[in-house]
Amino acid sequence: MSENMENRIQVSSETGDCQKTLISEMLLVERGHLDRVAAIFKAMSETTRLLILRALKDGPLSVGALVDKLDTSQANVSKQLKILHDAKLLSRKKSGNLVIYSISEPIVLDMCKQVCDKLNREKSKNDDQIFEM
Repeated sequence: MSENMENRIQVSSETGDCQKTLISEMLLVERGHLDRVAAIFKAMSETTRLLILRALKDGPLSVGALVDKLDTSQANVSKQLKILHDAKLLSRKKSGNLVIYSISEPIVLDMCKQVCDKLNREKSKNDDQIFEM
């Protein structure tokens, strides 16, 4: 426990508010952690980014190869790659004049699979669509 938190608990306990102060401190810490979780979900919340992750699940690809696979502009792919890289979901390395991207955090594929499984469980009997990454 930090010295600052100990001091606050000591002062608060003298006034009978020890529990409230401790709960407030815990909520602040939890909020900070949840903000980090939300940032990962936010990075994965765009269709092109999900397409990039799906394309990279079989192995590293250059920006040009991703542009060809996704049939979108190089500028858009680069923008989405930056967001995924900044969220530490992708890694990149230079190979000559190419930049090669790969998934650095395999958990993203597990998360996508979990969502697809949920959607498949919910689909109606008349709906033939199968969701997969």
